[in-house]
Amino acid sequence: MYPWPVKLKLGLVGLLAAALATAAWPRISPPAVWTDFDLWLHPPAADGGGEPLGVAETIHQRGLRALALAPGKALRWRLALGGQPTLRTRPIATGDCGLRLEVAAGGERSLLHQSWLSAPEPTFIPPDFLTVDLGRWAGQEIELAASAEEKTPGSCAGVRLATASVVEQLPRQRQARSLRSQVSVAIGRHPPRFNVVLLSVDTLRADALGYWGRSPSPTPAIDRLAARGDTFLRAHSTINNTNPSFISMMTGLYAKDHRVYDLVTPLPDSHQTLIEYFDRAGYVTRAVLAATHLGSNAGLRQGVHGLIQPVGQFYGETVTSQALQFLQEPASMPEPFFLWLHYFDPHVPHNPPSPWASGLVPGKRDGLRPVLDWQPFRPVGLLPFEHRPPRFLDGNRQLYQAEVAYLDRQVEKVMLALEEQDLLERTLVVLVADHGETLGERGNFFDHVGLHANTTHVPLILLRPGQHHGRVFPGLVQNFDLFPTVLKLAGLEPAAAIDARDLYALGEKGRPVVFAEHANNSGAMVRTSRHLLYRNAADPLFPRGDFFYDLETDPGEEQNLAGRGEPEEARLAAALDGFLAKKRDLEAVAPLEIAPEERERLRALGYVN
Repeated sequence: MYPWPVKLKLGLVGLLAAALATAAWPRISPPAVWTDFDLWLHPPAADGGGEPLGVAETIHQRGLRALALAPGKALRWRLALGGQPTLRTRPIATGDCGLRLEVAAGGERSLLHQSWLSAPEPTFIPPDFLTVDLGRWAGQEIELAASAEEKTPGSCAGVRLATASVVEQLPRQRQARSLRSQVSVAIGRHPPRFNVVLLSVDTLRADALGYWGRSPSPTPAIDRLAARGDTFLRAHSTINNTNPSFISMMTGLYAKDHRVYDLVTPLPDSHQTLIEYFDRAGYVTRAVLAATHLGSNAGLRQGVHGLIQPVGQFYGETVTSQALQFLQEPASMPEPFFLWLHYFDPHVPHNPPSPWASGLVPGKRDGLRPVLDWQPFRPVGLLPFEHRPPRFLDGNRQLYQAEVAYLDRQVEKVMLALEEQDLLERTLVVLVADHGETLGERGNFFDHVGLHANTTHVPLILLRPGQHHGRVFPGLVQNFDLFPTVLKLAGLEPAAAIDARDLYALGEKGRPVVFAEHANNSGAMVRTSRHLLYRNAADPLFPRGDFFYDLETDPGEEQNLAGRGEPEEARLAAALDGFLAKKRDLEAVAPLEIAPEERERLRALGYVN
């Protein structure tokens, strides 16, 4: 039985699920889909030696891809425009530069845009997109030219066009998209196995989403996904840092059993990961990972035959544009496929682009709506910027929520692409987070320290192939339970003993208890529906000792009852001791020897001292 506050909350969420689930995805999505034609992905004809930058090169530390314009030289594209075309980019100047955009069509050349740019600092990225209407040439073939100009000789070293794309709103034409289905069915006598799209998000706490109670909701797309799919309301991470959490999700093992607690120790190749199972089953495997350390340090590249990762971090729009490139080109993503997309955006530094940085979130597709009340997270207010120590890493509680809204736009674009390509009916979509975030609770900001709900309670949604009506599972589960669940849905079985449980076998009741370990092996917790015991053994950012809470009378986990002789505390302490003492006999792992620049990057993110 759940305490009455939990019953009330679950009841309200259930009503929301029922209301949203009355319409299948095609009915509640817009009548047209936005598509991005990423200019970076289509090499231009260089006029005078302009060259695009490579995938591995980055601007700033968030991995924006860019096209380089040298003064007096131009890049040109031949484009066949569809309906309502718009050019969007973030121009970045080195020096005092001019940007000139021209369109040639039907023997006529027109000046599209001209502006002067000045960079206040070498790494400055304008938060606002330059948006230029191409509607005059809708349905025509054009030549688009971009060039950089000098205001005075030597004043401009060049202009970079970051995330440049032609965005179009096109009507759905399902018959025109049926070639993918015909090719897939022709592979064999039986219908193709379902595809898998794993949408994973760094540092996303469940209560930051509308479906989990945030109001007004900054996440309409994720809310729709939750309403249509199977939503596990009380999912908890197994550990509160990125690489160990994903290693757990990819192996079905707790950190104490796979032995990885940091960002520089890789999983040994002897482990078979979730993607490897699908690779060996004949799936095409692709991954776009927005954080370098997840791709390079975690040991999770095995089984992935198309990996794209940055030096640093990618913005969400970069991950999404690469995903759309895969999904919109059947030749590059033949079925069945396993596509892993990892988004880093809610993590510090918090620098979402406009309009999200201006307090706006996606509303209906005809525009944006303001968020009038950000509803600050409990229990303490945000410190003034000038009083924040360096470890705040450009973090801001309101901008955290803005980045969640920006992330939601990326999820929307991926879901619409799956629908437009007629893939949604035969694709399993999973959305999950590795851990949550501290947003002022107990005096901690942006370091996901401790094992309270703010760092362990994460979203977990499964949209099964062909599913149109959502279900809510209110019991306790863990995010790594997706490992045996996804395998079983695909008709596969784990080859070795695991700790994770099939979500559907657990049912609505879920697990009686869930466990989590702390980053760097510095603590652990056990949680039931009624109580939480967290033991901090060594983390320097949180007081040492035990923390015990009655979640029925203290849902905010603010009053520590440890040491008062509560019988339940003793029972949970024994359970936690037994959990930590039982370890699988697996090979030891050793940290990587990482380059000094990689160690400095991790230090800048707050991961190493």
